[in-house]
Amino acid sequence: MLGLMLKDLINLKKQFKIILIILIFYTVWAITSKGTAMFNTMLALIFAFMPITALSYDERADWDKYVLSMPVSRTDIVTSKYILGITFIFITLILNIIINSFVGPNKIENTIIVPVTIASGLTTLLAVMFPILFKYGVEKSRTIFFLLFLLPFASGLIFSKLNIKMPSEQTVKTILISFPFVALALYVISVAISLTIYDKKEL
Repeated sequence: MLGLMLKDLINLKKQFKIILIILIFYTVWAITSKGTAMFNTMLALIFAFMPITALSYDERADWDKYVLSMPVSRTDIVTSKYILGITFIFITLILNIIINSFVGPNKIENTIIVPVTIASGLTTLLAVMFPILFKYGVEKSRTIFFLLFLLPFASGLIFSKLNIKMPSEQTVKTILISFPFVALALYVISVAISLTIYDKKEL
């Protein structure tokens, strides 16, 4: 499994150079503007798509057929992608905590709660996306991904039009505290779903 992850990292090597340039740009942006929202958002989007990019490379090269001719199980293939995903989410979390600690208001909401909430959101997003990817492939899933990204904005617009009251502060705190645990639970469930899908998939 470690070999599979190493292969993905090697394939993504060119992407890392681009990411480094983007990180430097948005770090400077955050420092000069004294705001971390853009840095946090861009970092989350970049790292969320890294496992998907890795799957895209595999799909183009017809990698799965080749690797399954070796002593590698389907479970290893699926699990390696999930570990890769959670690794990138962890990197996002750490980098956001670091930049938020030095830029913007030095409060727990900014330094801890915001990065943890973003990481939980990414975990939930990948938990939804991975089974779709393993079922339909990257190319066929693009429309579904587009709709998934539109969903939060559409929901916010609907709520504002319907004049729905914001939840109380206590409710928000409860949601924020429970969100990471719910996200991790969904991620574990997602692994099981993807394993079932991939085991039945004809390659």
